[in-house]
Amino acid sequence: MNEQLNAQEAIRSLYELYSNDIYRYAKLTIGNSADAYDVVQEVFLRAFRSWDGYRQDSNTRTWLMHIARNYIYPGFRRLCPHELV
Repeated sequence: MNEQLNAQEAIRSLYELYSNDIYRYAKLTIGNSADAYDVVQEVFLRAFRSWDGYRQDSNTRTWLMHIARNYIYPGFRRLCPHELV
């Protein structure tokens, strides 16, 4: 229970620090505000779920952006497979 509380506190703190960065990245990539907000929500949900596996020796912002990219990219591949390499 205490570990889950620590994860919640950590993710809440990261949300305050990086949610705007994730939103801007998603908005620029997707081009839609509503979908960008959905990406932010999904990124922090995934970060919470994988908190135990996060190696804290890497940059936290980079880790979150990596989660965002991995969430966004497959959708683009389905929409325009001929344009992506």
